Amino acid sequence: MNVHVKPPNSPLNGVGRLKKTLILSLLCLFAANSSFAGDGESSGSRLFTKWQKNQISISNDNGGYIVEYALRKASINRSSSKVRFSGRCASACTMFLGLPHHKMCIAPGASFQFHMPRAGSVGATRQAKRFLYRNYPGWVRSWIASRGGLSSTMITMNHNYASKFIRAC
Repeated sequence: MNVHVKPPNSPLNGVGRLKKTLILSLLCLFAANSSFAGDGESSGSRLFTKWQKNQISISNDNGGYIVEYALRKASINRSSSKVRFSGRCASACTMFLGLPHHKMCIAPGASFQFHMPRAGSVGATRQAKRFLYRNYPGWVRSWIASRGGLSSTMITMNHNYASKFIRAC
């Protein structure tokens, strides 16, 4: 859930900290509205282990920019694509847990790793955390709270727990 580290080939390369904060702020304002996202065929598909027509398989995703994942989630939400969790989904990748129930499924071996987002300032970190919490379903928020909340330490939700809330593939 890095906000300040630029991955290679990121659409946010060259974007200053202030602009990133503004982008994150806009995402917070429009979290419930997916009409601002691009189409599902952009370069962001590199965020996933495997991209096939109508199915995205996640098996070893380390996460990245919250903004990129929020846009990808909105794009999936508008499309006919579905997400298949089959391995590790860490950090910003966990935003996909906020997709509608019919848009995702879970396979044995899937797990989800959470931590406090990192940003350039305390205020930006607070905004990023609020944005994540607003986009997680209640069962995810409850699970995080039962483990003391988000912190710099990674916490892992295993398949056994997540499969109580996500349909099997």
